[in-house]
Amino acid sequence: MRASLILLAMLGVAFAAPARAACDDDSIGTISEDGDLIVLASGQAYDVAAEDQATAALWQEGDDVLLCGHTIIDKDENDERIKVRPH
Repeated sequence: MRASLILLAMLGVAFAAPARAACDDDSIGTISEDGDLIVLASGQAYDVAAEDQATAALWQEGDDVLLCGHTIIDKDENDERIKVRPH
C-alpha cells in the first residue's frame, strides 16, 4: 500500500512538471488603453481575446507574467488569465 502511494506521488510530480516548463517568464512592456494589445518586455506582441480585453486593460506595465501557449497569466494579479494570439 505504501509503495502504491509513493508511486502515485512520483507520477503526479512527473506529469505536473512539464506543464510549468511549457511556460515562459516575462513581464508586461505595454498595454493598449482598451486592452486589445499587449507587448511583453521581450518584444512579443499579442492580440487579446475580446472577452478578456477588460481584464487586460486593468493590468499594469511591469507586471510579472507567464506566457503559456495562447494564455498569459499575470502573477501580480492573483494569477488572472487571458487568452491571446500572436499579433
